[in-house]
Amino acid sequence: MTGSEIEQAFVEGMYQGFAENKEPDVATIRTVIETTMPLASTMAEQVEALRKWAESRARWATSQKEKGPGGTAKELINLARNN
Repeated sequence: MTGSEIEQAFVEGMYQGFAENKEPDVATIRTVIETTMPLASTMAEQVEALRKWAESRARWATSQKEKGPGGTAKELINLARNN
């Protein structure tokens, strides 16, 4: 899940909790997360097409040699593609 998908799970959990006249709890958030289908799965073809488009038409925001917490930007993208 992306950060925005996690954030949306909390928002949805709040709506569900308040619809049931209770404070949202861990169980509600867990249910929302378990039933959420990540955008990368539901729109895999569109995401891959955008990545291919960007390879020849866009510039990296950071150097590909620059190491992040999980490796280079290219390594992280390849890791995301394989998950």
